[in-house]
Amino acid sequence: MSERNASDPSGSENVAFYQKVLDGFAQTIKETLRHISTNSQVFQGIPVHLKKETVCPDLVVCPPGQVTDAECNGVPDWILEIVSPGAETKHVNLYVGAGVKEYWIVEPEAGQVITYCANQDHFHTHLYRFGDVIPAHAIPGVSVDTSRAAAACRARRVVPPSTDPADWIC
Repeated sequence: MSERNASDPSGSENVAFYQKVLDGFAQTIKETLRHISTNSQVFQGIPVHLKKETVCPDLVVCPPGQVTDAECNGVPDWILEIVSPGAETKHVNLYVGAGVKEYWIVEPEAGQVITYCANQDHFHTHLYRFGDVIPAHAIPGVSVDTSRAAAACRARRVVPPSTDPADWIC
C-alpha cells in the first residue's frame, strides 16, 4: 500500500489484507473502464513524476501513453491510496498543486472512502461509506461500486458505517 503503511506494526497479515483491498478496487475500476469509451487504464504501484517530486501511489488511472518504462510521466487523471486508520494524508496539497483531477483515500478499517475532486485551484471533498456507488469525476461515466471493491474488508471493519449527514465534508 502507500508508503504511509510501510511502518504498520501489524505485520504480514495486515499487508495481505490491504493488498486484497487494493486488488478489489483495481479490479472493479478496470472492469468499469472496460464498459465506457476511454483510453485510461489502471496501473498499480508505479512511480509518478509530479513536478519536482516522485510519489508511488497504490493506484494510478491515466492514459497508457503517459506510462513509459513502468513509470507515469506527467499528471495522472486519478490517484487512489489505501491507508490505515489515522494515517497522515500528506499528498493532498501535492496532488492538487500538480493538477491531479481526482484523489481517493480508502480507509478499509473504517469502511470509508474520502474523495477529493479538482475544482480549479482546490478539491471538493466527500466522504463515502463502503456499499456506496462513488462517481469518478475525473473520467465521465465512471462510477465505482464500493461493495464489490471492498469485499475483503467485511470481516475487518472496526468503525460502523454512519448515515449522519455530518459525514459529508464539503
